[in-house]
Amino acid sequence: MNELDLLVENYFTDSFETSDLFRLVEQVMGEQTLLLEADELGKKFEYVVVQVAREKAGANPLDGGNYEKAKVGGAWRNLRFGGKKGKTLEQLAVELYDMASKATHLFSQKDFQEAKVTDIGKQKYGKGSIKVEIKSDIQFGDKTISLKLPGDVQAASSEGITQTEQLSLVLEQYIADAKNQVAKEEALRLRKLMEESKKEILALAERSFLGKGRLSQFKKGNASEGLIEAYIAQGIMDATATYLDDRYYFDTQKLTAEVGAKVNEIFQSNNKLWKTLVRELLSGAIGFKEIAGAEAQFILSPDHLFDLSDDKTIDIYGDALSLRVALKGGRKSGIEAIDIIKKDSAAKASYRWDIKANPLEKAIAEEKAKADALMRQLADLTFAATKPGSPIQMREEESQETENEQSLEDIFNKITIDIVDNFEEELKDSID
Repeated sequence: MNELDLLVENYFTDSFETSDLFRLVEQVMGEQTLLLEADELGKKFEYVVVQVAREKAGANPLDGGNYEKAKVGGAWRNLRFGGKKGKTLEQLAVELYDMASKATHLFSQKDFQEAKVTDIGKQKYGKGSIKVEIKSDIQFGDKTISLKLPGDVQAASSEGITQTEQLSLVLEQYIADAKNQVAKEEALRLRKLMEESKKEILALAERSFLGKGRLSQFKKGNASEGLIEAYIAQGIMDATATYLDDRYYFDTQKLTAEVGAKVNEIFQSNNKLWKTLVRELLSGAIGFKEIAGAEAQFILSPDHLFDLSDDKTIDIYGDALSLRVALKGGRKSGIEAIDIIKKDSAAKASYRWDIKANPLEKAIAEEKAKADALMRQLADLTFAATKPGSPIQMREEESQETENEQSLEDIFNKITIDIVDNFEEELKDSID
């Protein structure tokens, strides 16, 4: 049971009052910036999406285990996302299918008929020794998908060792891919910064913290017998559950800023390097490249469908991703007199990459506006190219005089293709 679970469990007692509820909401909003509801419903949503996709595509639903709860009439179908007035998981799954099924260049009906939840479990990332969550949640045929509910969601989460392994792997992949484009001096500079960043991340990972939620429990007297007294005796807090020892105080903004500055100095100093990291955070393509089914090829939600091999996808998500240092419960305090009473009363730092809904929508709107503007320019140029005296018009006149000349249609197509090619280059340049 994590710290938030304990917090909620200990709040809802016989002595629970309205003022306690307001304090609970304040703490949750302060320490859990991602939607907790999404965390609770995310796994269930995977099964509902799979069953809905199979049904819509004319295939039989899957049987057994959690699949039973996601069948027609199953308990998970009617769970609501967004409170009592929110949509059911079934409604969201139908919206998602309706959108995805229109992408016939990506998914076939057979893909939907073969939908399933990815079942390979945690895997070792890169050359690391620790098994972590994979990126693929569900599969449509052989296409692997990272499934998201609406709103703010989590792109990636890891503890210190795994985070440093991922950052190092991405950096080395970038240097290897860039080859002669990265000077030897620049590679040395980036590697040196990476070593400094790793030391800071790992040092933070070794520390134990007391979160606000735990202190709130102590203020209410909710703790194992003797635990509060032990913390007071060690000088970590006083009788009012106020910090006395800053080593155990978790300041998420300060720690996020410190770690984030190191990471950004490396990865956001170079646009291509940042894109490499963004793609890896979303897909896991580098770390899971030898594990079939672990990498995510697409991101899919009821609102959006993105191909992770598309550079525009990475541009969009690059504007919406942010690093946050958060607490993860279940750690020893490191003080024997405390740990013999309760061995997991403290918490440790973890590293979360969040996808914020508002920046994501803004980035999508900006990319759409760019595409619309270029299409308008293309239409204007195409119109101008067909006016009297234009290359197309002149060639049309020549074709009437010469029996073996290409048809007007062929000439028009060629010039139109040239115009499109030019604008594709302009679009690429504007994105880069």
